[in-house]
Amino acid sequence: MKLSQTAIFVTIASFAGTSTAFSVQAPSFAVRSVTSTPSVTQLFMADAVAEDESATEEAAPAAPKPELTGLTMAQIRKMIDNLTQENFSATLSTLEPYFLNEAGRTFYNKCLNRISVKAKFLGADMPADFAKEASCTAARRAKQDAFCKERAVEAAEAAAAAAEEAAAAEAAAAEEAAAAAASAEEEEAPAE
Repeated sequence: MKLSQTAIFVTIASFAGTSTAFSVQAPSFAVRSVTSTPSVTQLFMADAVAEDESATEEAAPAAPKPELTGLTMAQIRKMIDNLTQENFSATLSTLEPYFLNEAGRTFYNKCLNRISVKAKFLGADMPADFAKEASCTAARRAKQDAFCKERAVEAAEAAAAAAEEAAAAEAAAAEEAAAAAASAEEEEAPAE
């Protein structure tokens, strides 16, 4: 037992000789001493984050967020359920800001489906461009646009390649015709 106590004491003593042994090290960022005693410190994450945000704000200014409508999903569903021929356009104009700025993709799709079914039942026409520029579908629309542009470029390249092949085939046919005509002239010339 005496040997293990001695080993522990030697281990502790060896760490005590270093400058970092048994001392509390403060983190390297956003630490301030609040009181006059240096042992009491508080960590302020806002200071560190503010410095990082200032660098990103200079790079790209943030777009202002649109004003929220204050409608809940339950209120939206209730408004869709209570649609009539008389209040159809007024209700759609009330719902559109919510769909453009706040609605998630799943709720957006479900609500547009509900509205279109209700419009068919009422005999009303739903506007073709109703809430088409919704923020929840922006990423999907951008991806689809990029895909369409890529396909258009590929189609243009394929058409150009096909035109080059057709021109090459036409030139080869013209050369063959010229060679056939030349060989026919050669055959006729010795016959004379």
